[in-house]
Amino acid sequence: MKKAALVIFYLLSVVVAAEVSARLAMKNTLGALGSELSRMQGELSLRHLQRYSELESNLAKGCHAAVLEKLRISVAIERTLLSGKLNEHPNGELSKYVSQHAPGLTEKLAGYKSPYGNSWKEPVCD
Repeated sequence: MKKAALVIFYLLSVVVAAEVSARLAMKNTLGALGSELSRMQGELSLRHLQRYSELESNLAKGCHAAVLEKLRISVAIERTLLSGKLNEHPNGELSKYVSQHAPGLTEKLAGYKSPYGNSWKEPVCD
């Protein structure tokens, strides 16, 4: 009877230790993921803010043609990035989201190639 109780106690201890370890690992992983996601969103927001400020400044200087070309370049970059993500996960949540909010865009972006290729020269506004 004592041996059976010891075996049961040992097995319960192993199960509890595994559960505690799994929960702590999950908590640490989710915390790190949340932190990394916040950093990435912050970097993206900063890049967009810088780009919008640049375009605003160019418009204030009257460089309408330069702003139009920079906008076309930005659109091509975003289409390229979105196309790549949709191709990586064709039936994923992103595809569902894009289909819901921009019907037909998923199909248009299938195999999208930027008219600028991999490099371009942006116009200067003095």
